[in-house]
Amino acid sequence: MGKIKTELKNLYEDLLNRKFTDRVKVATAALSCVVIVAAFSALLITAGCKNKNEETTAQSTVEAGDNESVSETGDIKEQTMLSGNELGGSSESVSDSKDENVLDETEDAGEEYIDETLFLGDSNTVRMMNYGITSLKNTLAVVGMGIQSVKTLKCIQFEGYSSPITMVEAVKLLKPRRIIITFGTNNANGMSVDDFIKKYEEALDAVKQAEPSADILINSIPPIAQKNSYPSLSQNSIDKFNNALIKMAAERGYKYIDSASVMKDAATGYAKEGYTVNDGIHISESGFAAMFTYIRTHSHVVKDTTPRPETPLPKQVKATYVVDSNGKMNNDPEAYKEMSEVTAEQQEALKKALEETARQLEESKKVQCQHTNHRKETVSEATESSTGKIKYICNDCGYIYEETIPKKQSTSSSTSSAASHTHSYSSSVYKEATVNEEGVMRYKCSCGDYYDKPIPKIVVQTPSTSTSSSVTTSTTVVETQPSTSTTDIPVTPEPTPEPTQPPSTSTTDIPEQPPEPTPEPETTPEPTTETDSTSEPESETTEEQTQ
Repeated sequence: MGKIKTELKNLYEDLLNRKFTDRVKVATAALSCVVIVAAFSALLITAGCKNKNEETTAQSTVEAGDNESVSETGDIKEQTMLSGNELGGSSESVSDSKDENVLDETEDAGEEYIDETLFLGDSNTVRMMNYGITSLKNTLAVVGMGIQSVKTLKCIQFEGYSSPITMVEAVKLLKPRRIIITFGTNNANGMSVDDFIKKYEEALDAVKQAEPSADILINSIPPIAQKNSYPSLSQNSIDKFNNALIKMAAERGYKYIDSASVMKDAATGYAKEGYTVNDGIHISESGFAAMFTYIRTHSHVVKDTTPRPETPLPKQVKATYVVDSNGKMNNDPEAYKEMSEVTAEQQEALKKALEETARQLEESKKVQCQHTNHRKETVSEATESSTGKIKYICNDCGYIYEETIPKKQSTSSSTSSAASHTHSYSSSVYKEATVNEEGVMRYKCSCGDYYDKPIPKIVVQTPSTSTSSSVTTSTTVVETQPSTSTTDIPVTPEPTPEPTQPPSTSTTDIPEQPPEPTPEPETTPEPTTETDSTSEPESETTEEQTQ
């Protein structure tokens, strides 16, 4: 530090010895150096701050988790798979967060819910009808059809109509309460996501205009098998379409049925084993059992206030139409049979699959629910000739438990039995008597009939010297009233022996416990008067004594 001060001092003295012009030049040069040094320092500081911010951001990303990096890795993997023509599925859920428009689990709405719903769709919807889940009354579907053809393709034939009509026109004709739309499989093999959503919105608007009172539900596109016969169709494309449908449904106020979630294998992202037929695209009986169990247990029931037509609806004619890759419809029975025909064995297999799925659902409810919140219904009343039945229904899970009501006892037989029965009573002390309270002796018959008799209170006796007093000290006396004579001197009474037989109804019954001896007072006590309101009158006591 001292050396620097010396150098600065020498520089200052040198400047003073120079000419004025030289001084200005030197000062200007020094100032320029200072400015350059300051600018360079500012650049270094800025660069250091930037590097520090980048390090902080990177550290925050790492601490936040691997979600973003996993997503980026998945995108790269997806691009690689698509460029190599490898069809890949995603094991991730269709939606990262639960949307309000995605239907939650409900009670099983039953077959009635399916019967009052109109189903629109492609070959998989045709197979719903051929399996017997739906019928011609509530199915509008064509093999090979895409969402873009809903408004324009004349593909639905009704009896009495000279030519087919569009699905939108058929909706207007049938006036359904509820509509479930399942389109997208035939669009995911080449159409972009934006074009698909645009065409879907146009179809929704047309259907809503045809029947404004109908509730329109969007069903997810079903997954495909990892090995399938359609190399141009990708599970990744289907997943993207389903994600876009959820977003569109939320924006436009439609309900979404995420049935694909129960049909996908979480490990592979493709359809579960056995949920598709051999071609890997069309749904099998096991797949439909899972799909329709989900639809019924994720129902959307709104009170229907719209009058429905009372006249019979036109009957649809079953056709073998097939839409080709160019969007043209052909009557092609062979192609229709290949993609949508269902055998009787398959129908029976679906029936068993639905029963098994319903059983598993019921069992899972039993395990999860404790059935503490239930209601009771009388199925049948009990009579003298047959038992009745009570049904307990759990309000939480629907579990039903039945209980048998015993037969009613015949009135005539009970009367006859009562008439022929002779009562035989045995006595027992039901309640001990005390000084302040009467006891109870109970007489009970083997048939259950009984009656009670009182046991008198225990009273302390106060005998007098008169003749009447000597009488009152007899062992047959239960209680005595104190004499009003001033000459009565209290003495200690002898204990009364316990009765050996049950007391009779007479008030002269001997008490079971002897009175406690009264100590002899030193002086003659004042005459006392009985104040107990529950004691018997003196006249009645006298009568008992003379008996």
